[in-house]
Amino acid sequence: DEFVLDLRRIAANYLQFNTSIDDCFRPDALQFHTFVEDHCKIFIAEQELPKVVYPSLLYCWSDCVNVLDELINMKNPEDEQQTAFTFLHPVSYFYGGAFPEGYTEKVKKPLDFGTIVQQLLTGHYYSVEEFAADCRLVIENCRKYYTGDDEFVTVIIEVADRISSSMEKNLDNLRLLDES
Repeated sequence: DEFVLDLRRIAANYLQFNTSIDDCFRPDALQFHTFVEDHCKIFIAEQELPKVVYPSLLYCWSDCVNVLDELINMKNPEDEQQTAFTFLHPVSYFYGGAFPEGYTEKVKKPLDFGTIVQQLLTGHYYSVEEFAADCRLVIENCRKYYTGDDEFVTVIIEVADRISSSMEKNLDNLRLLDES
């Protein structure tokens, strides 16, 4: 199980840290992860209850990655820069490794799309709804912390709204897939 988790972490890191628009490494990361999953099923023994050798991934994990890829490839209409950049890493990343003052009082479960990739590819999610809820939480956290009349706040909330709008369409498609 440790070996499988390490392989999954490699694939997750591969995806998490190759997040520029149209990043040519992302398809390779998905191919690597698919290879890992296919071969682990072959070489690791069948599950023997009560011990689970390694947790299954969400059956539609690659569809979930596609939802995140769509967000990664979004561009701001005004400057053609990556829209989701500030949502791809923990908030602490942008504040020198620590959360900004008051952040953890307002935001009880800090989350970003990079962490969601890690959780998705290491078997943390057991349902599409769990995955979708965490994706939505990234936006909710932004809205909770960044409220006010400040110009920066207005811009970051507008970005969050654009991401949310695009994401909701894809999450709805994912929900329909799950229901079918």
